[in-house]
Order: sequence, then structure tokens, then C-alpha cells
Amino acid sequence: MCDLADCPELPGGDVAILYNTDSDIAGFQFGVEGVEVEAAYGGAAEAAGFTVSTSATVVIGFSLTGSVIEAGSGVLTNLTVVGETEDTCLADLIVSDPAGGAYGATVLDCTTIVIDEIESCEDPNACNTGADGACEYPEDNFDCDGNCLVDVDCNGDCGGDAVVDECGVCGGDGPEDNFDCDGNINDECGDCGGIYKIINLLR
Repeated sequence: MCDLADCPELPGGDVAILYNTDSDIAGFQFGVEGVEVEAAYGGAAEAAGFTVSTSATVVIGFSLTGSVIEAGSGVLTNLTVVGETEDTCLADLIVSDPAGGAYGATVLDCTTIVIDEIESCEDPNACNTGADGACEYPEDNFDCDGNCLVDVDCNGDCGGDAVVDECGVCGGDGPEDNFDCDGNINDECGDCGGIYKIINLLR
């Protein structure tokens, strides 16, 4: 089969393979369906010094020096293909991390490689919605800025249940039975330190 240079009447052209990753790329391999690959050039792979080799249906990119394609987005590489360029679709994708492991990479719209390895918070009720990492929530009775959303008790505790007793003590139990708040004995007539109670005590 002739290539585009020998048979210019054949359909074909260049297809940009895009990437969007939150983690560094140390290498990649993917199959190409719908067209035949003639070459690969440019993009972040070339800028990072990757060696990119191709066959008619497979593209492999790697670094001999340990360099990586840093997290971000853009054009990974450009493919020169024979066939209808809009029929180009990636398959059997493998993307490696700097430690030699494989990312859980996916292909979006046939020509975009997506790597989403870093956990991010998507809960709109969290304090860090949209940020990397696990969701963070405020303590009970507080908002995300640390403001108390309920009543504060007499001890200054947000949502606490302490109250001032009849002796004016926060969280106190009030006076003991038959005593007033100053520790005085109340007689049966209601008089503080009354003679009735004292006589009974002397019996």
C-alpha cells in the first residue's frame, strides 16, 4: 500500500493526540483504529525528549533518560495517518507512572488521554469543594470558617447545655437542701438561720 507521499489522492493527514493529566507521564502505548499510522511527531512527548516509535496500528513513547511529561494538558503527539482523520480512535491504552506502574488512564472522544489519579473533593457541602484531597467538613455546630451556628452556653461552649443556676453559678446544681446559696440554714418557717431549726438541732 502506498503512503501519502506516493499517493496524494489518498485521504489522510495529521491528527493531534491530546492529554489531560493530574500526574506525570513516564511512558505511553496505544493502538490506533480507523486509520493507518505513518509517523508521530511533536507535542509534549518530543518536548520531553521521548522516543516515539510507530507501526501502522501502534504508537509507543518512552524516555531513555528518565524524563517525564509533567502533569497538565495539551498535545501529547501528532500522528500522520492514512485514512479519514475523523475515524482515528485510540485503543488498548497504557500509560506508565515514574515508578513504572500503570495509571488508570481513559480515552475521551477517541483522541484525548485522560489521567485522573489524584483524589479531589466533589461534594458541594464540603469546605474544600474542587480541591485535591479528601473532602473536609466543619465540626458539628460550626461553619467552614469556624463560626458557631447555634447558641453558646454560659461556659462559652458552642451548642453546650450548661446554664446558670439560681446561685449564679454556670453549670451549678443550686443550693443544697435546707441551705441558701451562702450556706446558711433555712428553718421550717423560711427564715435563714431561724431559731426553730436551731432548737430542733439541739434536741
